[in-house]
Amino acid sequence: MAAPLTDDELKATAHVVAAHPGDTPGAARALGISTSALYRRLARIAQRGFDGSTPAAIPAGQVVKGVSTLHTLNPVTGEMEQRAIWTKTREEGFTPEDFAQVIRDVAKDLVGSIPPVPAPKTSADGKGSFHLFPWPDLHFGMLSWAEETGESFDLKIAERLVMDAFSRLVAQTPDADEAILLGLGDLLHSDDESGTTKRSGNRLDVDGRFAKVRRVVIRVLAWAIRLLLARFPKVTVRLLPGNHDEETAVALAEALALLFDAEDRVEFDLDPGLWWFYRRGVVQIGATHGHTCKPAKMPGVMIQRRPHDYAAATVHRFYHGHLHNTMVGEEMGVPIECLQTIIPGDAYHIGGGYGGGRSMIAVEFHETRGEVGRKIVGVVNGKVLQ
Repeated sequence: MAAPLTDDELKATAHVVAAHPGDTPGAARALGISTSALYRRLARIAQRGFDGSTPAAIPAGQVVKGVSTLHTLNPVTGEMEQRAIWTKTREEGFTPEDFAQVIRDVAKDLVGSIPPVPAPKTSADGKGSFHLFPWPDLHFGMLSWAEETGESFDLKIAERLVMDAFSRLVAQTPDADEAILLGLGDLLHSDDESGTTKRSGNRLDVDGRFAKVRRVVIRVLAWAIRLLLARFPKVTVRLLPGNHDEETAVALAEALALLFDAEDRVEFDLDPGLWWFYRRGVVQIGATHGHTCKPAKMPGVMIQRRPHDYAAATVHRFYHGHLHNTMVGEEMGVPIECLQTIIPGDAYHIGGGYGGGRSMIAVEFHETRGEVGRKIVGVVNGKVLQ
């Protein structure tokens, strides 16, 4: 973690900001930092009184989270002038951002701590083939009471169910030269200790402490990656954020990348964004969790973001989660598939009449022939079908 800025550095920042009245992005460029980083500095500057103001006392139980500055146009000089500045606070506590930084810091001390897996012997039949293993909406940490929802679910059940389903699925897949483990969002039910969704503030039914949940998720992900490495020469991992784990998903990916640093056959896609795109040969794949965009618009995003890959490919696929059930559509020649999850509903979803089938899939592609097959493991009443 970077050392805190000194008072002299904060004062120098204040001088640069003063030289760019009403132009925070310009001040950030002059300092060589991002706009968001500058706002964090401004919060410290206001707290220390280096902007010429008198530092306001921070209420007990609150910490500074940002600063806002009001500028208005002087009709005489035509210049933007600062009129007011106020410090924004939040309740003191451990935020998702705090957790993300802590897990990065801890993982740095464990770089390469997971030993390499011996490379598998694969047949020539797998050359040019690759498998996509999507993990949609697993919601580790969700709690469900059978008397209320019809099926119990907690952290222990989640770990056992995911490992059972995934090991059976991997065992069914034919040889290939690459496997892609794609977290489709909402890997965790909650993003922090508050037990609420970050965007809407909805109260969630959670099982135990958040630290316990993330420990189990790291253990299961590490197990799954090693399972794939034992079967396939190359493994690619991408964990997309969902509306339940916007901060944690990215932090987990970064931590796992450090833990697997000694493993040359695994590649982590550490893009923190909400979208994932991949092309190999004639195949182009896109994915997102689905909480920010309607399915019908998803192919357009892929085309706009990856136009050259779209033009080079003849087979296009798009996958998302969020809805917990199967929905298949097609827009602009791109099939769009919403995937089922393997977990049951919580009290909110069961009470609202939501529900659907439960399964985990693996999609087999070939770089010159497109999609050539898929394997499915079903779940009924909490049991993985044989």
